[in-house]
Amino acid sequence: MRALLDALADYLDTELTLYAPVKVGNLDSSTDAICIRQAPSPDGPRYLSGRRLRYINFQLLAKSEDQQQVLDAMELMSEALELSNGDIVVPDFEFIKCEVTTETNWVEETSTNQHIYTALFQCQLIRKG
Repeated sequence: MRALLDALADYLDTELTLYAPVKVGNLDSSTDAICIRQAPSPDGPRYLSGRRLRYINFQLLAKSEDQQQVLDAMELMSEALELSNGDIVVPDFEFIKCEVTTETNWVEETSTNQHIYTALFQCQLIRKG
């Protein structure tokens, strides 16, 4: 669901002052970077009305030589992404909520001494109409 990821990246870039812009897709390998990308998601329940709750899971990754900078950014983003009804606009969908499912964890140190951290989130959406 690229539209949701784009909306979340725009939201983070607009609401927070981060050390790097939030990119959708892969983590830039050459510099300090932050990215958001979709993760596997479970199927949501279908209501009697025929509408189905959509779960969209995603991962935030952040990388920098400055470990504290990455941890601070991950904490800011995790707090900012505790969202509810209508906080994010996604075409054709009603945004229900977003919450962290796995808190920030260290992933690895790259060969260029950059530290990568990640956190996992889940959004809930319902198709309009």
